[in-house]
Amino acid sequence: MAARLLIHRTLHAHTHAAHLPTTTTLATLSRRWMALLKADAERLHADLRSVQQQTGAFSFIPDDLPVHSSGCTAEQDDSRSAFMRAQQTAPVSSQHIVVEQAGLASAFAAAADSADANDPQHARHLLQDYTVAVKDVIDVKGMPTTLGLQAADPAATIAKKDAEIVARLRTQGAIIVAKTNVPAGGMDVQSFNSLHGISRNPWDLSRTPAGSSGGSAVAVATRAVRLAIGSDFRGSLRLPAAFCGVYSLRSTPGRIPPNGHNPVVLEGPAAESTVVVGPMANDLDTIERCFQACAKDYMHVRTPTSLSVYITPQFADIPTDDRIVHFFANELPQRLSKLGVHVKVGPGPNLNHKEIGNACNTFAKALLSKTPPPAADMEAAVEARRRARQAITDHLDMQHKDHACWIHPVASVLPYKHNPERNPIPLLLNGKEATIPYWPANLGYVTPITVTGHPVVTFPFGLVDGLPIGGQIVGHINGDEQLLSECRYLEYVWPRMPRPPICV
Repeated sequence: MAARLLIHRTLHAHTHAAHLPTTTTLATLSRRWMALLKADAERLHADLRSVQQQTGAFSFIPDDLPVHSSGCTAEQDDSRSAFMRAQQTAPVSSQHIVVEQAGLASAFAAAADSADANDPQHARHLLQDYTVAVKDVIDVKGMPTTLGLQAADPAATIAKKDAEIVARLRTQGAIIVAKTNVPAGGMDVQSFNSLHGISRNPWDLSRTPAGSSGGSAVAVATRAVRLAIGSDFRGSLRLPAAFCGVYSLRSTPGRIPPNGHNPVVLEGPAAESTVVVGPMANDLDTIERCFQACAKDYMHVRTPTSLSVYITPQFADIPTDDRIVHFFANELPQRLSKLGVHVKVGPGPNLNHKEIGNACNTFAKALLSKTPPPAADMEAAVEARRRARQAITDHLDMQHKDHACWIHPVASVLPYKHNPERNPIPLLLNGKEATIPYWPANLGYVTPITVTGHPVVTFPFGLVDGLPIGGQIVGHINGDEQLLSECRYLEYVWPRMPRPPICV
């Protein structure tokens, strides 16, 4: 940020001079520092408000941005009281993303103070000054975690501590500025609720950004923030990323600690097939910086000098829009080949999608229900996972002899019109207009990876009929860094995604 560069350069010059800065000099620097922080905060405030007004993607944004001369984040009690005042005055329909009540200028200052503590050389941290929005099912200290549900006591929704991923981001210099909208309870593949309203796709406001991390995807796609954190049980990172034209990473379960996610991610057999928290961004460098900052046992893998990919345009038993099949069967392979990537197109592994769906439902019950599933159901789910995991691993092993990446669609449909009733979704099948039931249209391609726990990057490949289309790029379990290196090569040769019509 401009303020941070000014203060660092000036102090650096003084500390290498014959004398230390005088009290007058420090006072002048302090005034400049806070003025520039305030300007940075006001620009961000204006960006957030602009995106809110156009997409409905943001909820509470304070009218004023108090600046604390100490450069410290405001006390939690100040955040709580400001939030309560806002709850009493702000219209319910406008609440879509919750901005830190202490004031964004204070957040900038606190991030710089935290990252540069005991660091006389002011070495840059992985995410220094990156603005970050966090999904409203993940705790951020001093901010409400509503899950899109009306609380009897709004003050009770204020988080008392950061989720683990948030704490790790802060230690790397990130600035947490907002919370992003979700479906009610986080339990849908669109992003709307009666408390915060509806999230709209920045490529076409009449269409959904998907869910449940839809608000996070919109925040990133519109460039309102540089990085957003979401979570994924059954496609909740991947679907919004594909529908909004951004990157996401659903890492191997356990690589990024899920502590501080709501509902709580349980240990035991279901833990390998439930919620993963992870990043969304407009470039892979930001995705990998976030993963490096937050993951256990990170080890960088160099970008390959060449790449071969295996593309599956359609799973045999999943109806898929003709335009998606054509893109993955023809346009994507042809364009990649012209860019020097070796491409093979073929079928995916032999998966029993009904069995996998039943297993995923059992794992969901273990996560969400007060009554655990019967032991026999859990045993069947674990066995179904073993079979599906082996099938995908064997497929990857077989293809990885010659092809590093396995690419396939994210959903059966392109971004569709807002559909709060969850009616069947229209698509083109064999050249004719048809419909497909709501849940299979959204979940058919993402559920197998949820159950097996393989890492997957959502890659924004471009536009089809003016709407974003993304692909799932799947890697080996615990091979997240290798997967990222392969995607890095693709990003290097592939044209960048254009900006959506709604963008700051």
